[in-house]
Amino acid sequence: MSNKNDFEIVLTKYNGNDAHVVVPDCVTYIGGYAFAGNRNLTTLIVSDHVKDIAYTAFWDCDNLERIKIGKGLEKFSDVGLIGDCANFKGFEVDEENKHFKAINGDLYTKDGDFLCYAIGKKEESFTVPFGMRKIGPWAFNSCQYLRSVTIPEGVEEIGECAFGFTSLKEVVLPKSLNEIGEDIFNGANKIDIIIKAPKGSYAIKWAKKNKMKYEEI
Repeated sequence: MSNKNDFEIVLTKYNGNDAHVVVPDCVTYIGGYAFAGNRNLTTLIVSDHVKDIAYTAFWDCDNLERIKIGKGLEKFSDVGLIGDCANFKGFEVDEENKHFKAINGDLYTKDGDFLCYAIGKKEESFTVPFGMRKIGPWAFNSCQYLRSVTIPEGVEEIGECAFGFTSLKEVVLPKSLNEIGEDIFNGANKIDIIIKAPKGSYAIKWAKKNKMKYEEI
């Protein structure tokens, strides 16, 4: 005989108008675009039973400010969760969650990936904490306040569209970097952006190849 643990309950679309929403305990997966375009949502609590959240689940939620993640979340099917959420102030993650953590509202994996910047924060500069290995796809997507981002030594990879649709003027890249994904400045004004990186580094070679302005440091 089957039991409730044999079933995956997918939240495919939220049709309500509440500002504060708690995902029901029966839900184990939040599907793509499940909350996308909702103009009323400001706070979302993801229950401990949710194990996976799909790409674009919270896309274009103009007034979304906070997402609280429970201890059960194991993965995101992709990232880029909060694109075009101009007022988003940050994530909170249950301390018992084994896979993710939040620092100052930004989302990280516990094993060294920077996943998502809280794009509604109004600081103009940001330095990724030391100890990261990868900047995830779409990590800074749609952030309009940042003008400068510094990636520290130790980071080896930047995912696709990481700085897409931003207003960046400067990106400082480390010598350790050896992989840059496609279209990392997709939708940004590339003419205004300068890449700063160590002389002879992969980042400088990449900037030359892609006809970006650069400065050797």
